[in-house]
Amino acid sequence: MPVKKKTKKRGIIAKSHAWLGFISSFFILSLAITGLLLNHPDSIKRPSNSKDPFYQNPHYSYITTEGSIYLATESQLYISKDKGASFSVLKTPFSAKYTIAITESDHYLWLALKNGVVFKADKQSHIWETVDGLSTLEIFSLSYHDAQLWLTGYEGLYKYSDESWELIQRNTSPMSFHSLMKALHTGYPPFQWLHNINSIAAIILIIILISGISLFFKLYIKTWFKKIN
Repeated sequence: MPVKKKTKKRGIIAKSHAWLGFISSFFILSLAITGLLLNHPDSIKRPSNSKDPFYQNPHYSYITTEGSIYLATESQLYISKDKGASFSVLKTPFSAKYTIAITESDHYLWLALKNGVVFKADKQSHIWETVDGLSTLEIFSLSYHDAQLWLTGYEGLYKYSDESWELIQRNTSPMSFHSLMKALHTGYPPFQWLHNINSIAAIILIIILISGISLFFKLYIKTWFKKIN
């Protein structure tokens, strides 16, 4: 093949590569930015001054035997004693947005957070305290039966009695491919240590993409000006 044809062919490939990379970089950049924001949802949360719990993305409710309604939103925990006609704020030492379950015993209200922490409070005073001794990466459900607290967590089934937690059945389920990919991308258990690494990688990728796009513009604008002159 003649040298001119080879040079022309390489030029076409180089231009195609450059333009395809330039176009696709915007898509990859959007993935990196949105992925970074989703990895840190609190950074994009808009503060709300509304006192209406149904304006704060309510996601969990529990009705006690006495008829009180507990409602967890992204901002706070609320209680209603008039069948949902009105709600008042309950002060808590935790963020209600991570509430995964609420249950009750004779004298206490029990609340579980998704990140593996359980709280209890007297039904009258609503003063919350941490229930220590539980070691789990994530909580899925919480219930009270026969004077015992039952909890399903990442490690398996737990029972709480006599002020201590006992692992009754261990979770031996193999992780599915979908769950593995989700955990790797989001930093969910058992890869929670990847959470910050994923964020750093996304920031580096954003810097590389922005600098690459700017270099592309600089190069082709210079080339365009040369052709004009």
